[in-house]
Amino acid sequence: MSLTINNPFKQFNDYSTYTQTPDFEQNIVNQNYYRNFRLGFNYKFGKLNPSIKTNHQGINNDDVKKDNGGEN
Repeated sequence: MSLTINNPFKQFNDYSTYTQTPDFEQNIVNQNYYRNFRLGFNYKFGKLNPSIKTNHQGINNDDVKKDNGGEN
């Protein structure tokens, strides 16, 4: 089990933009949620049987062997 807490003391991240021209004035304020809580669980069930771990059966590549019967 694990518990993760990011930024527990600051709830929002504030971002503001101010623009001013001779024709208009604009002020934008954004707040993004900054605090994060996460709870995780890991559980392993069952056992890995040692006889299943490795594959004892091999691969035969007979197609790469050359047959000299038809060559002169």
